[in-house]
Amino acid sequence: MSRVGILNIETRLLGVILLVAAILRFYNYGDLSITADEISALLRLRVDNFTGLIDFGVRPDGHPAGVQVFLYLWTSMFGISEASLRFPFVLSGILAVFFSYKVSKVWFNKNAGLFVAASMCFLQFPLLHSQIARPYSPGLAFTLGATWFWSLVLFYPSRYKTLKVLALGFFAAAAFYTHYFSFLMVLIIGLTGLIFLNKTNFKPYLAALGLVFVLFAPHFGVSMDHLTIGGLAEAEWLGSPDQKGNWLGEYVLYAFNNSPWLLTVFILLCFGSILYKEYEPGLGKFRWLALIWFLLPFLIGYCYSVFVNPVLQRSVLLFSFPFLLILLFSLIPAYVPGRFLTVAVLGFLTLGMVSTIVLNRFYQGHNFGVLKELAESAIYYEDIYGGENITKALNVSHPYLVEYDLNKHGRTIDYLSYLTENQGDRYINNGREKLADFRAIVGNSVKPYFLYQWSSKYSPVEIPEIIMEKYPYLVDRKYYFNSEVYLFSRDSTQGRLEKPVYLNVCDFENGLGSWQGSESGIVNSKSGTKAFKMRADDKFSPVFIGKISDLMTHRENIIHLSLLVKMAARSSDVIMVIELQSPDGVGYNWNGINVSYFYSGPDTWFKAFHSIRFHHIQSADDLVKIYVWNNEGVQFTIDDLQIKVTEGNPIIFGKRDISL
Repeated sequence: MSRVGILNIETRLLGVILLVAAILRFYNYGDLSITADEISALLRLRVDNFTGLIDFGVRPDGHPAGVQVFLYLWTSMFGISEASLRFPFVLSGILAVFFSYKVSKVWFNKNAGLFVAASMCFLQFPLLHSQIARPYSPGLAFTLGATWFWSLVLFYPSRYKTLKVLALGFFAAAAFYTHYFSFLMVLIIGLTGLIFLNKTNFKPYLAALGLVFVLFAPHFGVSMDHLTIGGLAEAEWLGSPDQKGNWLGEYVLYAFNNSPWLLTVFILLCFGSILYKEYEPGLGKFRWLALIWFLLPFLIGYCYSVFVNPVLQRSVLLFSFPFLLILLFSLIPAYVPGRFLTVAVLGFLTLGMVSTIVLNRFYQGHNFGVLKELAESAIYYEDIYGGENITKALNVSHPYLVEYDLNKHGRTIDYLSYLTENQGDRYINNGREKLADFRAIVGNSVKPYFLYQWSSKYSPVEIPEIIMEKYPYLVDRKYYFNSEVYLFSRDSTQGRLEKPVYLNVCDFENGLGSWQGSESGIVNSKSGTKAFKMRADDKFSPVFIGKISDLMTHRENIIHLSLLVKMAARSSDVIMVIELQSPDGVGYNWNGINVSYFYSGPDTWFKAFHSIRFHHIQSADDLVKIYVWNNEGVQFTIDDLQIKVTEGNPIIFGKRDISL
């Protein structure tokens, strides 16, 4: 077969890959629940003019202005719906697949480009971020486009010189305007280019850099403001990366569909190419570039997150991820017989789609906290049980997160507001001292049903326990990624008692039971039952110690501690503690909550709650240690210490393996 025939085969294969990429990205993209981040962008479009957009929609957000300005113009022309909002971002995702092919081709060969493009087509990581209106898919497309024209300007500068310079300047500046990690990626690429300057390419390259500077100059002031915001720790949802774990290894596995076997296929396919008789070992500089460009953004983000402010999350590494694929497939030979190439590429593409669609069930689950499902479930429950019979509570970062979908149904749901001066925060309850507000809502409710919903933010895991004090019967519960829905009832005929995974109650009637400590503190209470008196010199209450494997069935189980407390005055020095320890008794995860949050008056019994979903269980042989810490020598009485372990949401963070 002639070389021309092979080129035609490669062109057709690229067409198939792009067609599949389009189908995978457009499938169901308009029906997916709008995400909290997309709602946040829409809220920041509620301005009167362009100046207001920059001052109120861009400066406080911490992202460059590009996507927000684009959405401002786009929605003014095409309105707001999931389909119209996401359409250009889906196109960007398809364009990123094409540019990944072009970069691989210009660095190595067309065959390498086909396998890289096929990977970008089906892998869940780039696919996921191509279906939402966020900066990731355009940032990826602009970064890869800039890389392609960077390569042409530096290594093929003779033809179409002006066009290449303009294209490089545009794509690099667009990446700068899209996301600060695409900014970082293109900045690294731009600085790397200085190494390859010669008398032929230095003028056009410096001209392109100058064009980028001119295009981005209007944004300098905004970017300087963003530097003062800090990292995502201030948003209270992203912490520093775990320095004891293997963050990079876990990220790489995640990027390959969380599938060790699929990652193995990639490695075998790529390194197996070395054995092929047409293998060419040259072009080492591009392999080094691919390796460095993949690793450097991670290292910068990791160090910045550890030593300055947390910014590192998987999504921001999307812009550097294609360079890992390019490195792996750089070993693919330049010449492969056409029939063999067709079978190999189409077989690889099919295998990848099976991994994403069938094994990972990409279209059957949720990858972001749902909002549409919250609105639809609230409407359903009102229609079934009557809105007047349900007390409804919500935990979301802004009312518009549910109002967006409720408005589409022409419905209004009367959710109870938490105590706050800012109406935009009226559905936010972050726990701790705010749990008393929620408990008051439950206590004041006289309706037969209680609905609690949350999405896309932290929801205190004590809340269902607080509700079940008065509404002990579970009517319905729905689990989603980073979202949950609960409907409770006071009527046993309308629901069921939740069966705990583990239950331990110490009421002191027969001593300490499985709790450890001295029984000298056990006293008679006024009701004639037993209780435990904590004296001023008692630092710790009786202690419970149990093995993880004896208490829990999977990592997303929730451990609940509750107890009755009576004290003469409110004290902030009495702490309920749930602690994780290694088998030899060395603590590595400590969680406490102040019982004063639940205080109801002097010498009055009140119930306090503390619940934990552990994220860092190291071994099923580890220990859970539970006790009350009398930090500053307060005198008080406790009773009815209860440890309960419940199932928890197994898909709350989208984990595939939640075994102990």
